[in-house]
Amino acid sequence: MTYSYAKVLLAPDQRLGYLAVSPRMPWEERQAIQNHMSAAQVALGWCFPNAVMQYAIPDLEALSIDMPSLSAKRNRMVETLEKAGYEVLRPEGTFYLFCKCPGDDPERFWNALADRDVFVIPGSTMDVPAHFRICLTASNEMVERSLPIFAEVAELMRKERRPAP
Repeated sequence: MTYSYAKVLLAPDQRLGYLAVSPRMPWEERQAIQNHMSAAQVALGWCFPNAVMQYAIPDLEALSIDMPSLSAKRNRMVETLEKAGYEVLRPEGTFYLFCKCPGDDPERFWNALADRDVFVIPGSTMDVPAHFRICLTASNEMVERSLPIFAEVAELMRKERRPAP
């Protein structure tokens, strides 16, 4: 059984959770899993929770997500992004939106967003360079501030793509 506080509590980048293995599993297999997981943690480096997160576990256990609020934020973003011409993969069970970059230059696109203090995860980090990911854990104020910027940058990318008259 695996459990991730980061996924359950919408806390991206907080690497805290656990992997539980049945004591009925043969010892050799349990030992192999432990060895592989330890090697993966060391190799990946980012899999170690910081001390603050470790001490927070008792408080984290009492938390839950406001799903209606998260769904409303997702719906607002999807509706506005699609209206601005973005291709959006509508999520069913995640707190991210996955979208296709407008225009022909994804790097220019997300840099244009970053220049306006809107930050997305470039698709190149997931081996899909023509796309980007938006995290829905942003505050409502952040979401509302970003929406006209997404529309502005999409229009900019479309204009740059048009041939000169």
